[in-house]
Amino acid sequence: MSHITQQCYKWWNIGITITFMIKDALIWMFFTFLLKYSYSAKQYVSLIEKHGPVFIKVFQLISQREDLPKEFKAEISRLQDNVTPHSWVCTKGYMEKELTGKWRELLEVTDKNALASGSISQVHKACMSDGRRVVVKVIHPNAKEQIESSLFVVELFFWTLTFFGFHRLVDSTSFQNDIRMQLELDYEYRNLELFREHFET
Repeated sequence: MSHITQQCYKWWNIGITITFMIKDALIWMFFTFLLKYSYSAKQYVSLIEKHGPVFIKVFQLISQREDLPKEFKAEISRLQDNVTPHSWVCTKGYMEKELTGKWRELLEVTDKNALASGSISQVHKACMSDGRRVVVKVIHPNAKEQIESSLFVVELFFWTLTFFGFHRLVDSTSFQNDIRMQLELDYEYRNLELFREHFET
């Protein structure tokens, strides 16, 4: 390798290193600025929740970064399974609609407070009429509409990150397919049944 080639390689590596340092510094400065001069971390998380499942999913991914300010990371990390739940009235209305008003004959919800709440749905403890203890999973109100209206904005967000040299958080097509699939509770139920059958044998 010639001296000129070695020098070019050396400065190339230095340039790449500086680029990543600047990128990480900008991320830190951005979140620090948000916390210091604007809303609190809790207010930002509340704002994220109001914008629905897609934005919650995006910030679930962002919460995995280790270089976020501690206050912000602590708050957005709760979006993994502790999203503000919808009301019991909404849960009951969903069950009335999906089970044609006969859900009381099938099961009893033993806790009206959600056991856990995610970006798209929440779960409640329940007991079947034959005594089996189960959990009931319920889609958040307007989740489907919010997802479809938000996907374009998030795609633009991903493209902007890529344009400015940031790595994509996730493949956009896979992200859209995965989040739509999570609305299909029948599909999830079939997978759980397959899982149970394999482990029973």
